[in-house]
Amino acid sequence: VTGVRSVGRVRVREVGSKTFVDLGVAVPRHLSFEESHAVTREVQDAVLELSPEADVVVHTTPVAESEGFLERVEAVAAQGHFAIHNITTHLAPQGLLIDLDLEVDPNLPLERAHALATELELRLSAEFGGSQTRSARRVADVNVHLEPRSEEMIRGAEMSAADAARYIVRIEAVGCALPHAHGIQDVHLQKLDRTVYLSLHLLLDPDVPVREVHEISEEMESRLRREFPQLGRVVIHAEPFVETRK
Repeated sequence: VTGVRSVGRVRVREVGSKTFVDLGVAVPRHLSFEESHAVTREVQDAVLELSPEADVVVHTTPVAESEGFLERVEAVAAQGHFAIHNITTHLAPQGLLIDLDLEVDPNLPLERAHALATELELRLSAEFGGSQTRSARRVADVNVHLEPRSEEMIRGAEMSAADAARYIVRIEAVGCALPHAHGIQDVHLQKLDRTVYLSLHLLLDPDVPVREVHEISEEMESRLRREFPQLGRVVIHAEPFVETRK
């Protein structure tokens, strides 16, 4: 079962015609409660395939064993209930540098938000402090970028057909100029307060590596923002281009 690091003690007993199974599994410590519960259900289903009428109890234990570097960062954030994303690392002469975005309440005073960022930096420094990564590099610094958390509900307004057409013409022109691109589909535009929300599907060659797909998407977003400074949230969904034969 995906998510199970190892299986611990397994107890199987029969009482009359009923089979009882009690087992423990180790799961990554960064899993949320919902994710851990989903793993538990998959383990139960796997056992029920062997014994459909069994009474199965699964105990999960969070462990750090076999964690990758990013999993360790996510685990630390999850333990402190920090919402993070965009985790990046790079090697510098002094060691490994960690950069990430921390989502905070947009109305939070800077002093309080900075204190949260500092707490997260200290937790990560404690996690990696004095230890060597798999590449035998010391973690030299942790940089946390504060980012306002999106409002739960913002009422959008449809853009006029004329304004939307002006955007779409330029969006398609930018998309056609990108490497490996075969067009734009499903462009969606809305006015959100003082910004414009944009989502679209970018059709790319199916054999392009994900790393390059990300670079192409970032380049497209950068070009669009230069043309339309009022853009707020931009969502570019890359899809493999499939040529249809007539």
